[in-house]
Amino acid sequence: MTVTAPGGCGWTAASSDTTWLTITAGSTGSGNGTVSYAVTANPNSTQRVGTLTIGTQSFTVTQAGAACTYTLSAAGASAGAGGGSGSVTVTAPGGCGWTAASSDTTWLTITAGSTGSGNGTVSYAVTANPNSAQRVGTLTIAAQSFTVTQAGAFTYLVGDVYPYTTDMAPYFGDGILNILDLIQELFAVNNVPGFVPAACSDRFDAMDTYPADTATTRGGDGVLDIRDLILELFRVDDLDLARPIRTSRGGVCLDAASQSSADTTEASRRAGLFPRPPATVQGALALGDPEKSSEAEERVPVYLKAGRDLTRVAVTFALGDQRSHLRFVTTAETPPSLKQDSQPGVVAAAWLEGLSVRAGERLLLGYVVGPAGALANLKVYGMSASGLDDNREVRLEASSTGGPGVNPSNGPGGKGKY
Repeated sequence: MTVTAPGGCGWTAASSDTTWLTITAGSTGSGNGTVSYAVTANPNSTQRVGTLTIGTQSFTVTQAGAACTYTLSAAGASAGAGGGSGSVTVTAPGGCGWTAASSDTTWLTITAGSTGSGNGTVSYAVTANPNSAQRVGTLTIAAQSFTVTQAGAFTYLVGDVYPYTTDMAPYFGDGILNILDLIQELFAVNNVPGFVPAACSDRFDAMDTYPADTATTRGGDGVLDIRDLILELFRVDDLDLARPIRTSRGGVCLDAASQSSADTTEASRRAGLFPRPPATVQGALALGDPEKSSEAEERVPVYLKAGRDLTRVAVTFALGDQRSHLRFVTTAETPPSLKQDSQPGVVAAAWLEGLSVRAGERLLLGYVVGPAGALANLKVYGMSASGLDDNREVRLEASSTGGPGVNPSNGPGGKGKY
């Protein structure tokens, strides 16, 4: 802008709003001169007006508002099968309003930023995908498309739980059922420390074989007991040729409480999530007095005691001290269907073809043998029993017929397997 003034007449120039209208040259002068100014981009959709005061004269600058254009920080995002949340940033001139909407609110929902003006953020949530196929949803934000692609849920063979690196699919199993899966199930059913997956995990669900899956119903009842072990044995031995496949529910174990499956399962049952009618105690797993079996070893007899007639009852238990090398020596009259004592500090056995004991009597199942003095710390980790003829739970408790030092009720499951 040109200034015309007599020679020797001084003047100054100033802006009414230097945040966007600034003088770049000629802020002072004398006589004729020039004032140069600069205008920054208008970030808003409305026009704005500024004034340059030069001497006593006003020079008005009117700047048009920006056009309403909208930009998203990304064109889309991916989500895991288990669901999750995310956000996308909207960039727009101030005063430019916009809205956001989901193409499928059954699984893709906007949690914040459904409307906005100018710059803003849209937050969204994705539920777990119950199917193995991926799905795609769209958020329409300020007429722009933001695509959310969610992976399909992993699937797994029920009962296929070994080998494993974590308890979530697809990080366990090898596609076949064999004795290694059966041993994992045996230990988990009996609450052996370190062998029970978190109840919120896929691997726990894969162990939860009973009730069996049907064409229309997902199997399992949220509890691991001898019925799961029996069904696993039948499938490992090809007596049951069903090979159900389940889809991961995408469960995520969030807190320390969920890491203890025995506690979580019991808490779930108390909360009524997997209700079962209460059962009265019908028998006991009884441990006898430690007795010397050799110069370096001793043994403890293990009995099944009947409070009422037990007829064709499948039984399993696990006990140990978590450190000593223990053996389970069976009797000729009651050989178990399954025995595992190669894990240090653990003895586990199962009689899956059924045992029968008259009320008031006891049946010798075998002997736990270990180093002298070690059996003083013997603990029952867990036990479970059910009738083969009616498939009903037979509630057992742990008891001792021996002297002090044997702790049948110390540790998870010491009162019987639920």
